[in-house]
Amino acid sequence: MDNTTLTLPVVALRGLVVFPGSHIHFDVGRAKSIAAFKAAMATDRTIFLTCQKQIDTDDPTQDDVYAVGVIATVRHTLKLPGEDDIRVAIEGLRRGRIVSVKQTKPFMQAEIAACPMTFSRKDTRSRMEALMRQVKARFDAYSQAVPELPVDMMLTVLGEREASKLSDYIAGNIMLDYPDKQTLLDELNPAGLSGQADASG
Repeated sequence: MDNTTLTLPVVALRGLVVFPGSHIHFDVGRAKSIAAFKAAMATDRTIFLTCQKQIDTDDPTQDDVYAVGVIATVRHTLKLPGEDDIRVAIEGLRRGRIVSVKQTKPFMQAEIAACPMTFSRKDTRSRMEALMRQVKARFDAYSQAVPELPVDMMLTVLGEREASKLSDYIAGNIMLDYPDKQTLLDELNPAGLSGQADASG
């Protein structure tokens, strides 16, 4: 991917880390966030979602959010009856990083650079396939310990053949605290964390 950047509305999320490939919906109540979604809907529906570092920060600035988030498309928005809040449905597209903030009012807008996945020379096809088999086996064990896990989630994991999509799907669907999920979002090599684990034994 080239080094071009996008100027996008930015929404800071409380305790929620969104991954590429995610299809989720959530309620939005802060005026700045609602304005950002309206701006996205008025253009090409593209928005940048990033998690804020502390969930109790009411008016987050650039220093209060993680630099790496996800460039997403807004599928639809719905105003909740009798409330100012809106419900949004989004699809995560790819990782992005805040380069600079262009404005903070009436909503945050920033220059966003895409973050492509990277691979090292040792990430051969056979090594990646072996790592994926290990990950799928461990997820199978995880599913046995979490009986309420949807069957279609396990089928998606077993059927995925691309390492980056597999790692993002699992990271987005397992129960982890948001700082731990952010660590996974920050990782640009799908074999990176596995490689660290292999090196440490």
